[in-house]
Amino acid sequence: RVVLAYTEQTDGGDLHGFFGQAHLDAAAAWHGEAQTYLCGPPGLMRGVREHYDRIGLGERLHTEEFAAPVIAADSGAIGELTFAASGVTAPNSGASLLEQAEAAGLTPEFGCRMGICFSCTAIKTSGCTKNLRTGETDSDPDQPIQLCISAAVGDVAIDI
Repeated sequence: RVVLAYTEQTDGGDLHGFFGQAHLDAAAAWHGEAQTYLCGPPGLMRGVREHYDRIGLGERLHTEEFAAPVIAADSGAIGELTFAASGVTAPNSGASLLEQAEAAGLTPEFGCRMGICFSCTAIKTSGCTKNLRTGETDSDPDQPIQLCISAAVGDVAIDI
């Protein structure tokens, strides 16, 4: 069943206003016993996460990002990026690899800004990258990485 909810629009749809317990009760009265899957714009995701944590159901909420997370660039970044397939190099600004590739004039494939995950995946041929969501680093060569959530840690070469 599809339930239409509008934040600002007052006519049409099934629910109105920002997400809250009333929305949850109306759309899925059984939510307390169910696994919940969430994907949407950042404001909605934040509101649902906070609500689920508040009512003790946070462990039943599974999420997929609708948009790449906004992450501040590392002001202490060092090194150089090499975009091997295009022959372009650029100093590491500390921003995501997707943002840095675009700043260098490249147009890598991506769908993350439209809610389509993993289309910005490219092969890191050398160097160390940091996952901006988890903080994990990876220095293994020839690894697929998501450009939108990865940043260079020093010199990095990517096959784009």
